[in-house]
Amino acid sequence: MKCETSAVDEKISSLEKIPVIKNYYLVLGGGKIGTNFLEYARKNKYPFVLVTDKDEMHLPQGSQTSSKLKTS
Repeated sequence: MKCETSAVDEKISSLEKIPVIKNYYLVLGGGKIGTNFLEYARKNKYPFVLVTDKDEMHLPQGSQTSSKLKTS
């Protein structure tokens, strides 16, 4: 009996193959989760966190160590 790979397993497998830069984080989407992660990263002195969101209003509030880039 042949066992097929699920679509989720295939996506996880493809993500595991992407090269990673140690201690660098990309957060897709601002809002509450992005803001909470950014606060956690600041407390733990993460060297680089990039938060992206298509709506500028959802990006975490700026500080001395962060800035917003407008792409359009």
